[in-house]
Amino acid sequence: MSRRVKPLSGFTLVELLVVIAIIGVLVGLLLPAVQAAREAARRMQCSNNLKQIGLALHNYETAFKAMPAGCNGIPNAAGTSFNGHGWTWHASILPFLEQNNLYNAIQGPDGMGNERGDQNSGKPLVVRATILRLFWCPSQPDVTPASQKNGYQPANYNGNMGTRIGNGNDDCICVGVTNLQQMMSNPWGCMNGDGIFYVRSRVRFADVSDGLANTIFVSEVPDSGGDAIAHVSAGADRRVVFSGGADSNPPTEMSEFLIAAETNDPINGGAEEAAGSFHPGGAHFLMGDGSVQFLSENMDMTTYRAISTRAGGEVGRLDQ
Repeated sequence: MSRRVKPLSGFTLVELLVVIAIIGVLVGLLLPAVQAAREAARRMQCSNNLKQIGLALHNYETAFKAMPAGCNGIPNAAGTSFNGHGWTWHASILPFLEQNNLYNAIQGPDGMGNERGDQNSGKPLVVRATILRLFWCPSQPDVTPASQKNGYQPANYNGNMGTRIGNGNDDCICVGVTNLQQMMSNPWGCMNGDGIFYVRSRVRFADVSDGLANTIFVSEVPDSGGDAIAHVSAGADRRVVFSGGADSNPPTEMSEFLIAAETNDPINGGAEEAAGSFHPGGAHFLMGDGSVQFLSENMDMTTYRAISTRAGGEVGRLDQ
C-alpha cells in the first residue's frame, strides 16, 4: 500500500527576504529613537551634575561668605609674581560634595598645599586615583589615556572667568601683563576677571550686581585630553581638583579649569577657551541662582557675553 507524503511547509526564499527587509526597516526606525533616548538621559544627568555643583557653591558661600578662588596660591617673597598651588575651585568645594576624605588627603601645612609643578607625585596622585563622576558629563568620551591627561579623568565643568582669559594665550603672563601688579589691574590680568572665578578670586554674591539668575557661574566644557576629537581642538584638555597649569609660577593654561566668553569663542566653537559639550546643539550652564540652562550654540554673542559678567550692567536675556 502506498503512503501519501505530505509536502513540507516553510518560508520561501522570497518570503524570508521580505521578512528580513521588514526587520531591517524597523531597526532603522527604532535605532535613532533609542539613541535619542540615551542622549536625553545623559543630558539630564549632566544637568543634575551641575545642580549638585551649584548647591555645593551656595553652601560654600554660606560658610565662607564668598565663592572659592578660581585657583589658590600666594605672591612670591619679592611681591613681583605669583606662585600657584595647583588646586582649583573644584578642590575647595569637595567637603560640600561629600568628598571630605579626598579633601583631607590633599591638605598640607599651608592649607591646600603647594605641590610645585608635578602631577605625577605626591598628593596629585591621590586625585588621579579618584574618579569623581560628578565632574564628568556622561556624554563625554573617556580621554583618560590621551596625550595630555597623564591618567587624570575627563573634566567637563569650568568656572566662568568672564569675557576674557589672558591676551594671546591663557596664561597669567601674556601680552601686556608681565608682573603681579598688572595681573591684578590689567583688563587681561588673571587676577582681574569680570566673571566669578579667576586666580585668587573672592567674589561675593553681593558683588554680582547683574543678578544671580542672569550670571553664568559654571560652564560645561568638552575635554579633548590633548588630542583633537570631533569638534574639539587638541588644546581643550581640562583638569579638576588639581591642575598643572594652576601650579605654575605664575599660573598657565587657565582654560584647564576656567572658561571665558571671548568674542571669537562661541559655544561649541571648539577652541580651548570656548564653552561647549558633546550634546548636540549647545551646552549646559550653571547660573548663580542654582538653575541650570541649556544654551544654544547659535546664541547671540552679545547676550552670551552679557550673562558672563557679574557687574557689567548689561541687559541680557536667556531667551534671546
